[in-house]
Amino acid sequence: MLQVIVSILVAICLVHWRIPCRANPKEHSPPGPRPRPIIGNLFDLTLKEFWLRVASWAQEYGNVIHLRLFNQDLVFLSSIETAVDLLEKRGAVYADRLQTTMASELCGVSKIIAFTSYNHPNYQRERRMMHHALAPAKMQTYHPLMTDETSKFLKTMLDSPENYVHNIKRFTGSQIMSIVYGYEVTKDDEPYLKTAEEILFVLSNHIMPVDNNVWLVDIFPWLKHIPLWFPGSGFKSKAGAWREKMEQCANEPFEWVKERMRSGTATPCYCTGLLTEGEQDAYDAGMADPQHERSIRWTANSFYIASVDTVPAADVCTNRTLLADYRYSRRLSY
Repeated sequence: MLQVIVSILVAICLVHWRIPCRANPKEHSPPGPRPRPIIGNLFDLTLKEFWLRVASWAQEYGNVIHLRLFNQDLVFLSSIETAVDLLEKRGAVYADRLQTTMASELCGVSKIIAFTSYNHPNYQRERRMMHHALAPAKMQTYHPLMTDETSKFLKTMLDSPENYVHNIKRFTGSQIMSIVYGYEVTKDDEPYLKTAEEILFVLSNHIMPVDNNVWLVDIFPWLKHIPLWFPGSGFKSKAGAWREKMEQCANEPFEWVKERMRSGTATPCYCTGLLTEGEQDAYDAGMADPQHERSIRWTANSFYIASVDTVPAADVCTNRTLLADYRYSRRLSY
C-alpha cells in the first residue's frame, strides 16, 4: 500500500514539474546560482550564517540575486540602495506581503489586514475604512472610553504594581475592545481576549514558518487538493480547525455589537460608527452589502488581534490627572 501511495505522489510530482522544467527558469529572472532540476537551489541554502553566502553571491551576481526552491522564487536584495529603490520608490510594483498556501488559502490568515496582499481588491478599501474611522476628529468620540479604561488601569497599578506587565497587557486589550466593539472587559480571563491570544500563539508558532520549518503544501501547492482521508493530509485538518478559530475570533464580538445595536444599548465605537442605524436596518432586512460587513468585521478583528500582542513601554507619570484625562493631552511633554 505504501509503495502505491509513493508511486502516485512521484507521478504527480513528475506531471506537476514537467512543463516548468522545460522552460528556462532564468529567462526573466535576476542572476544567481544555477538551479538543479525540480529541487532548484535547495543545496545552495544553509541554516548557518546564510547571510555570508548571500554576501558572496552579491559579489558575483550583483545586488539582486535570484534562487529557486522547488517552485518558489527567492530574490535577495544585498544593498540598502537597491531595497529602497525597489521596495519604497517602486513599492507599488515590487512590494507585497508573502502569500502562502497554508496560511493564506487554507487557514484564511489573509483576511487579517496585516497579512492581506497589497494587490487584494479589499486592501485599499479596508485601509481607507480604518483611516477614516480612526481620524483625529473621530478619535474624540472614543475619548470617554479611553479615559475610563485608563482610570481602571491606574487603579489596578496602584493595587498590584508588581504585576505591571500583566496590567499593561490587559489595559491595551481592554482599551481596544472598548474602542472597536464598545465592549467592557471586566475580568482577567475574558473569553474574547483569550481567543485572540490563542490565535496569536497559533499564528506565531504553527501557521507561519518557524525555525526554518515550512509546510510541504507551501512547496507543493497542489497538495491542498488531496482528500482528508489521504495519508499525510493532517495539515488540512489543522488548517480547518485554525481557520474556524479565526472565524470565531472575528465573528463573536462583531455579532455582539450588532445585537446591542438592535436592542439600542450599543456604545459608540469603531463598529457602530461604520454600521449606521440605516445600514443596520438593511442588515436586518437581508439587503446589506455583504462585502461592506465583511470589511468592518475583519478590520475590527485586525485591531483586536494586534492589541493583544502589544505591551507598550509606558513612562511613569506622577500626575494622574494628566494621564487619565485627554482634555489635558496638549500639556503633556511626550
